[in-house]
Amino acid sequence: MPRAEHINSKDDFLQEAAGYYHYFNFIREHTGIAMNKSTPFEIIKEANYIKPERLMQFPTMILEDSIHWLSKTVEVVLLQAEVNQLPTEKKHDLKTLINLSHKYDFFEPENAQKVLTQYHNTSPHPVSVKRKCPLCVK
Repeated sequence: MPRAEHINSKDDFLQEAAGYYHYFNFIREHTGIAMNKSTPFEIIKEANYIKPERLMQFPTMILEDSIHWLSKTVEVVLLQAEVNQLPTEKKHDLKTLINLSHKYDFFEPENAQKVLTQYHNTSPHPVSVKRKCPLCVK
């Protein structure tokens, strides 16, 4: 019986989707490659991940309702990825980091310096750097 006939609102959809997520990941046996009639939860648990129950508690959501919040969360990851792709000498260049940070709007203007300072204080300098970054001097 098609389930869509019973969905009349966002709340109905979220409830139906959460139920299917639970069924698909915790109850339904899978026959895909290396699944051996196990559930995705069983596979993750057998892989010895720490707290697999927590990993599998991803919330059911309507992306259109949450995209602004999600994009703010992802921006931090995108900035870190960009910094990681920089040549070593540029990773500790204050001007480069500030210029990169301007592409993202997760920084409140008064907090941007604090975040960059924290990044510098947790990043080890390569041995070849002779001059210390002014933000890293304690």
